[in-house]
Amino acid sequence: MEEIKQGIPQGSIFLIYINDLPYLAPIDTKILLYADDTSIIVTSPNLEKFETKKGKLFEDINKWFQVNQLTLNYNKTNYLQFTNKNSSDDNLKLHYQGNEVKSTLNRNFWG
Repeated sequence: MEEIKQGIPQGSIFLIYINDLPYLAPIDTKILLYADDTSIIVTSPNLEKFETKKGKLFEDINKWFQVNQLTLNYNKTNYLQFTNKNSSDDNLKLHYQGNEVKSTLNRNFWG
């Protein structure tokens, strides 16, 4: 077997592809990249504002995916909701274009 001295490490092209994805996030939302994982943090004081932010961000991300000839794999996409103990918004369901984003676990963040 001959040693390969040139090439592109696995995943490198994908990382170059997604490097501009965080620029889609509005000021109060964060898109974090680590290797081939992406985390999106959306915060809001109430469910209505959250729904608006989430809907716009999902729309922008899906447009970005289409332009880059990619698709979001909803089977590998999950969300984690943090609420305070007095929140009534603990049964959040996330859907976009008929696709459900599954919840991991609901966490009561403030005790």
